[in-house]
Amino acid sequence: MPQDLDACVARMEKRPGVENAYAVCNASGGLVALHIRYDHANGTKSYSWRREGRDSLGGLSVADLPLFGTQRLTEWDPLKDSIVLTEGEKACVARWELDVPAVATVCGAAAIPSDTSLAALDRFAVYLWPDNDEPGRMHMGRIASRLATIGGWPFTLSWPAAPPHGDAHEWSR
Repeated sequence: MPQDLDACVARMEKRPGVENAYAVCNASGGLVALHIRYDHANGTKSYSWRREGRDSLGGLSVADLPLFGTQRLTEWDPLKDSIVLTEGEKACVARWELDVPAVATVCGAAAIPSDTSLAALDRFAVYLWPDNDEPGRMHMGRIASRLATIGGWPFTLSWPAAPPHGDAHEWSR
């Protein structure tokens, strides 16, 4: 698990349910935005963004945000390490807790990261871990196409026993 995990994930108890703030950083570790996830007591979740002291992205597109964990890519060797790309930060952190090199999309399944954001992975074999639902599979399928176009090596992971909507976080539990 990275020593800087606390810098990537802050757990706050300010609202009903559990609130986690995920720091989305650029390649050099500079904070770009905070992605706030609320896990409500009724089982639903919601999200918000904070950037430059405001509760929004300030006009920045989610597709143009770096992948969550991009700043950690320098820790891994493209000649011997492959990267798992998850759909969302919570699933990525679950991989880190098992010492698995991982990054995550932060844009939701309806969008895909920009080519500039995905280019951070172009030196690695990338294992795409979609959520177990049609939007997740389509999301990772579009990413696989973009990665192949920009020179990446994408592979898609399959977890046949996954619960509906299950992801890399549930696999760890």
